[in-house]
Amino acid sequence: MRGRIWPFLLFIAALYFAASFGSLHAKVTQVQVVPPKPAGWILGDVVPVTIYIDSIGGTLQQSSLPEPGPLNYWLDLRSIDVAQSKSGEGTRYTLTLNYQTFYVPLDVNQREIPALDVLFSESSQSESVRIAPLVFYMSPLRGVAQSGTSVSEQIQPDAPAWQIGEKRLRAVATGLGLLALGLLLALAVHYAIWPFHRRRARPFAKAYRAIKKQARASDSESYRHSLIQLHRALDTCNEGRLLSSDVPDFVRQHPGLKPLQNEIELFFAASARTFFGNDQPVALTELTRSGLLRIAKQLATAERGGL
Repeated sequence: MRGRIWPFLLFIAALYFAASFGSLHAKVTQVQVVPPKPAGWILGDVVPVTIYIDSIGGTLQQSSLPEPGPLNYWLDLRSIDVAQSKSGEGTRYTLTLNYQTFYVPLDVNQREIPALDVLFSESSQSESVRIAPLVFYMSPLRGVAQSGTSVSEQIQPDAPAWQIGEKRLRAVATGLGLLALGLLLALAVHYAIWPFHRRRARPFAKAYRAIKKQARASDSESYRHSLIQLHRALDTCNEGRLLSSDVPDFVRQHPGLKPLQNEIELFFAASARTFFGNDQPVALTELTRSGLLRIAKQLATAERGGL
């Protein structure tokens, strides 16, 4: 009886191991390598390699892939990308590897990309797929020596220097210099710098700049200061103290300010409420800070056009 049981047990064990090895072998069904072109590579070229691996049930272990970096003294792995897609009943893994060669051949030379081992696993089983080394040929940038020629014949003369057209550059430089000089003169006139410092004063422009600086402030003192600045500009333009009752005669003497008579009278009314009526809140409703700045700007514009 015991002799009959042993063959049966051996048969069961054989079936178990056959099934195990069969399922392990069935994980990777196809490996396709797209090698680089066989020849024509030179120093510094990036050599691409694409690998397609079809697997049923097996999962690619990312840790088995090489890390980008130097592989040896002449070859670096620049990058490695992994993509997966559906392929029949399984999964297709696409490995794209970019190598860069730094080998300096003296003649046509055969180079070899090292073999690559990729690991697939399923549950407790695993399978290693080996990618065979790939061969390509590198060419030198130029030959060490050319047969039938002397050294003097191989050495080429220096390339002639390219002549720069001086006339055009001089014309451009002269034009830019004149433009810069004109801009400097315009700035000197605008800011009354010597020799243009004796030009007619522009009190309204000065007042506008001062009021503009105070425009963002919200305290009562800044509003009073802005009113004083515009009063001083009007006094300077009038060559004497200008009162609210003098406004009609003032605009007749300065026709350029005639369109702004209502604005000037509004300014005097707000000033009277602020300084003499002690009622600045009401003055601010009649003439806001932005309104005061607008009047100063209008007076400065009229001043530039000639009063």
